[in-house]
Amino acid sequence: MLASSFVEFFNKSRPHVLFLALLLVCGLPMCHGQYKLKDSTKFINDQLPRYLGRMGKIKSRNYPLVGREAILRILLKDYYVHRLVSGEDSLDRERYPALWNPLSVQTFKTLNTRDMFSYCMLAPEFEMQNCGSLGRLKGQHIFGVFYRGDIPLEYWSNRQLVALHGNRDSVVRYVDQMWSTLDFIGENTKDLGVELMMWELIPKVLDKLILTPTDNDLYALLVQIMMRLKFKPFEDSAIYEQLYGSASYIGSRIESNAENRNDIMKFARECFETLNTSPGFQLPTYIKRERFLDPPSSRELSDRTSTSKGPDWKWKKVDVPHYKLKL
Repeated sequence: MLASSFVEFFNKSRPHVLFLALLLVCGLPMCHGQYKLKDSTKFINDQLPRYLGRMGKIKSRNYPLVGREAILRILLKDYYVHRLVSGEDSLDRERYPALWNPLSVQTFKTLNTRDMFSYCMLAPEFEMQNCGSLGRLKGQHIFGVFYRGDIPLEYWSNRQLVALHGNRDSVVRYVDQMWSTLDFIGENTKDLGVELMMWELIPKVLDKLILTPTDNDLYALLVQIMMRLKFKPFEDSAIYEQLYGSASYIGSRIESNAENRNDIMKFARECFETLNTSPGFQLPTYIKRERFLDPPSSRELSDRTSTSKGPDWKWKKVDVPHYKLKL
């Protein structure tokens, strides 16, 4: 009796019942309802001090002071809108996900030159897509390339490289402005110097070497810039032949002794003086050479490893000298 009465009531009131059910469902929070667009400003202001504090704790890279807060606000907003509000991610307060979240296409296109530079220094997009160790080979040698575990110089995504090369003059000026604030020369600054062949910074590197004469990475920075510039006196040298000659490969290196260090500084000084008095100098086109991955026969190098490269590098077996990696 009771059941039949309920069925009769439901049939008569079905439109009203369905309408109330629809209101109830629409009123429930979605899976990502805890993040709302209107709260983005609060999210940014809450997170910003934590991210700014993080910048001062990283001792392997340089982060520009000028524009630092501006780019962090952009990164945080983009992460909030495209990952949190969209429901693609949830907030982990113990980490810094906005630093590992590539900017959306829309946001990247709106960056001015200063913010683009800051973004590339803070968030290398190619590295985000690779899980290799970022330690560098260390020892009593000067290497012909910067070598991080299984990732050679590829550091930025194609869109970042296009932006950096397209705004080279501004980027060189930003690095020059940043230089005086640096306690150390970070990996990203050295890599950027090589990528853009920043011969304009050679005097600053030489000044730094007076203070730290055994910093092998700075000598590696100089030889890579001169190699890419195709500086003829350097190309004719014995150092060039050892690092970049026909028998060279990705692990090629020279002894870090006084003679080699002095020769590199001499070539670098001459390179700067030559280019600085050459108005209208055009940077040569540099094509990454696959032969870096072709090791010569050597009894000294017995360890073998398989390395994955970016779009310009193929899978190959390469020999690497056995040094402890700085992780």
